[in-house]
Amino acid sequence: MRPAEFVLLVVTVVGVVRPATSLVVRRSIAWPVAAAATIAAVAHLTVEGARWQLTPLYLAAAVVLLISLADAVRPPNAASGRVGWLLLGALAATGGVLGWALPVPALPAPTGPQPVGTTVVSLTDPERRAGYGAEPGGARELALQVWYPADPQEPVAPGAWVPAGARFGRQAAAWLGMPSFVLDHVGLVRGHATDDVAASPEPGPLPVVVYSHGWGGFRTIQSGLAEDLASRGYVVAALDHTHGAVATAFPDGQVVPIDPAALPSETGPEIYDAAAERLVATFAADVAFALDELDAGAVPMLAGRLDLDAVGIVGHSTGGGAAVRFCAEDRRCGAVVGFDPWVEPVPDDILGHGLDVPFLALRSEEWVGNDNDARLRRLRASSNGPSGLVAVAGTTHRDVTLLPFLSPLSHRLGLAGVTPGERTHALTTEWTAAWLDHHLRGALRDPLLDPPAYREAQVDG
Repeated sequence: MRPAEFVLLVVTVVGVVRPATSLVVRRSIAWPVAAAATIAAVAHLTVEGARWQLTPLYLAAAVVLLISLADAVRPPNAASGRVGWLLLGALAATGGVLGWALPVPALPAPTGPQPVGTTVVSLTDPERRAGYGAEPGGARELALQVWYPADPQEPVAPGAWVPAGARFGRQAAAWLGMPSFVLDHVGLVRGHATDDVAASPEPGPLPVVVYSHGWGGFRTIQSGLAEDLASRGYVVAALDHTHGAVATAFPDGQVVPIDPAALPSETGPEIYDAAAERLVATFAADVAFALDELDAGAVPMLAGRLDLDAVGIVGHSTGGGAAVRFCAEDRRCGAVVGFDPWVEPVPDDILGHGLDVPFLALRSEEWVGNDNDARLRRLRASSNGPSGLVAVAGTTHRDVTLLPFLSPLSHRLGLAGVTPGERTHALTTEWTAAWLDHHLRGALRDPLLDPPAYREAQVDG
């Protein structure tokens, strides 16, 4: 729980147990309880922001405040109404449990030495038609978010983790089959990057990494990784693949939902496989277009400062398959990292030829040994460049994202494996940074020969 939330809970609990004390003690602490409840409530509502999980606590705190004020101005009634206080205690406890189970999480901070800025731009590709959505046929529109090393002289004011607040949360909840209000609070989660600040003035071209999310993901689903790489000197560009993202939030406030028909699950295998191949190809084309736009100055503060000759491509699931496909077809790819890369929809000729650039796959325990893993091993065997397959014990497909941070019950909710989310995030970040540093920046350390020290990560021989 956030600090003011926790204080409000403690003060409310004190107020609930106050009638069990002697009348003298009950009256002597009435003013302090009323004052503390008021201060905690004001601080919480104005600084932290209200959220639905704490509604029972708000009701209990309001009653405790009113009764404390009444006891402060007149002698307390010895008949405390035990049943009523038990109900207040139950309300406070319910709010506390909900607040703990669905918190406003603190996301992992970047570990590099540089402050991080971020900005969002809209992109329109006039050469491609939008093939998905309720009204396909127009030019394909994308939202691109970029994280970059910021000027250390700029003020630091971390922005929101997800754009569009509750509207984004409601789209995500609907996609996950939850009641619409369940994820309203995700708009309160803060990242560690400051919006639209000046870039670092340090000279020299900046290495670029493009991140591609999975089916039903979104551009900030691994923003912890993006912020960390930016704090180490990279520019990281992440797309919302429109109609393949759970919700695409554009800078003008428009929010476009996912199109389930883009990957129809209730069809025969031939239709599904064709749709999957088309989706991965669309994601790969989005990556190529984003690089074209970056080269053309789509982000003015970074225009002319980007090294786009050898770019790192990072992707999760469908985005990992798109990363493989892009790197097989586009010479701008300098290295690729896939998190459970979904290569089943990648054409056989690409898998048979393999990749000529350094390729690393971090695989969850859940995906090791499945049909996709067999195709991934075929890709590795065919590749000419350095390649590695790493299995991460105690993890599921979503572990590399920030979703496990949404609840301490993430393992029970199916959002994470048994390995703690903080450790999986640190492992993912260190392996990715080491791979990119070695193959894009020429760092001497080869993570396949000198791997980061995480016992959960097993390098396949």
